Amino acid sequence: MAFARPACFADERDWAAWLNAYRFAARGNDLKRLQRGLAPNHCEDCDACSEHRQRAVRAGTCIPIRVEETTDAAT
Repeated sequence: MAFARPACFADERDWAAWLNAYRFAARGNDLKRLQRGLAPNHCEDCDACSEHRQRAVRAGTCIPIRVEETTDAAT
């Protein structure tokens, strides 16, 4: 299962390495998201002081995503 690389990841190898680690560690709701074919929320795991995030902020590629939960009651 492939997901589009977010702009904050410098290249495809960085993104692939992060996804592999995520898949290996996925439990609970994170695992359910993957099983449904939904992309992980990579911003949740991005630490504000991480080197990755600092590089992305400097490069102007850190654009936090927002995953909204949908309910059938809203329709």
